[in-house]
Formats: sequence, structure tokens, C-alpha cells
Amino acid sequence: MNSANSTGAKAFTRSGRQAADLKGRLVILVDDGIATGATMRVAMQAVRHAKPARLIVAAPVMGGSTLREMRAEADEAVAAMIPDDLHSIGEWYGDFSQLTDSQVCELLQGS
Repeated sequence: MNSANSTGAKAFTRSGRQAADLKGRLVILVDDGIATGATMRVAMQAVRHAKPARLIVAAPVMGGSTLREMRAEADEAVAAMIPDDLHSIGEWYGDFSQLTDSQVCELLQGS
């Protein structure tokens, strides 16, 4: 994710709201699945700059080697399923359809 995409995504998902103050707080980063960990590492780096007390990474499915790497980089990393041979996250879901931007906005408005 480049800086321009990251800035646009933040503006889009926050809808004008201020970023939460994470300093000294427990932060749990959750993804629908973590294959290589590249996206999660970017998120972890951004959160670490905010100086949380603890940073936990969680996903329903994460490759074994990636889980070991996440455990070394976060305070804790957990996954419900840990396959050694993870090719894609979508293979672990019955329906892995992508959400539209409007669906994401609708869900975030309720949070």
C-alpha cells in the first residue's frame, strides 16, 4: 500500500472522524485472514507509531510461518486455523465475495 492509497483509505473509512488516540491502550488488529502478512505489517507499523500499551494481531486463518513472524513482531498473534500450506485466504471461506465501498461505509456508520 503506498502513501497516497493509505491516505485515501483513511479519509474514506473515517468519514471526517478523528483518529482514535491509541497511546497506552490495548489495540487488536483483526483481518479476515493473513497469508503473507504484508498488509498487516503496514497496519502494525502505523499503530506502533501511536504507542499502544499492547498490540495483538488476530485472524481466523493464518499460515504457520506467518503466524510465527507475527508473534515476533506483535505482542501477541492468534489464529483459529493455522494451515502449513496456505495458498489463499478465500479457500477457507464458503463465500469470500468482496464488499463494495458503499457497503463498507454502511457497516462503518453502524460502528
